[in-house]
Amino acid sequence: MSRSSTKKKITAIIVSLIFLVVIAASVFFRIRGLFWGEYLYLHPDERFLIQVGTNIQSVDSIASYFNTHFSTLNPHNRGHGFFVYGDFPIILTRYITEGFFEFTGWNEITQAGRVLSTIFDIGSVILLFFIGKKLFNQWVGLLASIFSGMAVLQIQQSHFFTVDTFATFFTTLGVYLAVIISQTDFSEKKYRGGNDESDDQETPEIQKNWIPSPRTLLLSIFFGIVVGLAAASKINTVTIAILLPLSYFILWGRIPISDSGLKSELILRDLVIGGIFAFLSFRIFQPYAFEGPGFFDIQLNELWLKNLREVSAQSGGKVDFPPALQWARRNFFFSGKNLSLWGLGLPLSITAWFGIFTMGWRILQIGRAHV
Repeated sequence: MSRSSTKKKITAIIVSLIFLVVIAASVFFRIRGLFWGEYLYLHPDERFLIQVGTNIQSVDSIASYFNTHFSTLNPHNRGHGFFVYGDFPIILTRYITEGFFEFTGWNEITQAGRVLSTIFDIGSVILLFFIGKKLFNQWVGLLASIFSGMAVLQIQQSHFFTVDTFATFFTTLGVYLAVIISQTDFSEKKYRGGNDESDDQETPEIQKNWIPSPRTLLLSIFFGIVVGLAAASKINTVTIAILLPLSYFILWGRIPISDSGLKSELILRDLVIGGIFAFLSFRIFQPYAFEGPGFFDIQLNELWLKNLREVSAQSGGKVDFPPALQWARRNFFFSGKNLSLWGLGLPLSITAWFGIFTMGWRILQIGRAHV
């Protein structure tokens, strides 16, 4: 065994051990005091979701699940005419609670919801490691997971049953899939679907125009499913869908097809099918955004749209809504200040802001180099 390969193996072992320590520490900080508050429900969003989770009930058939106006899983049918959170977290929590507890009450929903919140946030910490490793190297990935695992805001959010950790996990997973697509290496034999002998007999022209195996298509399908789950957790996360065409824009020059028209068709295929699966995923996991009563009845639910318009007016300051008053007379830097001082803490926030500005500077430098 060569010295370089031995060094690589030792490095991989060290990184793996440190990564396990990071995950263990992240789990410890998130489960410590997980059920704090003695079930007084001090977080207003959590309290509302717990109330909804207690009021809804599981259904006995798929037909009942998609029957918007009669489903017992639809908050609108259980005394909550205003519900703008995602259906997926509340439905998942309800079923998990019923599976582990004989009685489904406020305390039980709290326990199941907070545990799920922690699990999804740990998933985000793990994904950041692989994103950093894929984009740069394993040390960058390790550093990213450390920062994420120790971030005060993430640790705090893990101690509440809210939709934020669910949505963050799926958006992070979407970023990871987009990174994989954008860095697809078509030079590997597995993309050709042939053996070495047949490849050697191909003419240069044929080699330039062969269509790769459908790995990018499968990744696009998976990406679409993740987009649907993210939007079904928190509707404004649907914006991550832009990452799919962006990833193919980055990939364009490496796709080994000389015919630009054929290359465009290949990409368009993946984008369209990815979009179809995003819609199907959203239809399944956010069923009450649609009128129903059947799966193929995809007209949007007017009451759901009305709720979205109401919350938009509330957050925009167009109506006098008590929770929105906290943003009155706040300057532009209010959110950034809170995030820096308390959401991350000064050491981590200084590192984060330095990283953002450094990344921006490097992007500008690369852009100038290509002009």
